[in-house]
Amino acid sequence: MNFLFRKDYSYKDDSFSSPVEYYSAVRRGLREKANHNKIESQASFYAIICFTLLVPLFVTLGDGWFFGKLVPAVLSVLASASTAWLQLRKPQRLWAIYRRAQRELEREKAAFDFNLAPYDNGDDADKKLAQRVSDIAFNVHEQWEGLVPEADALTSSIIPAVTIPHSGTEDVK
Repeated sequence: MNFLFRKDYSYKDDSFSSPVEYYSAVRRGLREKANHNKIESQASFYAIICFTLLVPLFVTLGDGWFFGKLVPAVLSVLASASTAWLQLRKPQRLWAIYRRAQRELEREKAAFDFNLAPYDNGDDADKKLAQRVSDIAFNVHEQWEGLVPEADALTSSIIPAVTIPHSGTEDVK
């Protein structure tokens, strides 16, 4: 269960001595987040597949109330809960966002290390790297923010609207 609650140790402090140190801290944080969401996504998919495949086996081969009814019911609930978790939390999407940003940072660092454009003039290469790292990190935050469900969306998806049909006993004119 520890994979569900990732602790963010990326930024030990808010002071960096160089743009390269800043790059390293941001990259490390993105890598940790990508790895966490990868594990969460894959574990959820495996759980859904296993629970869903086991239900018919217990229904057909299970003897008695416990193995024939209770176990399949619990497995079905777990499969549904895992599916809801994937749809709500979207770890597969977060995994892609964080890994892509990590790769963008690595591309920027390679350009910086080998004096490629836009770091080829040398005068303000450090400032350009720091700015580019900040831009990538903020872009990731904006993408993440778009995935966070609104409270209204949560209640409407969890509690569907109930309509009471007309009973037909009243006098309709």
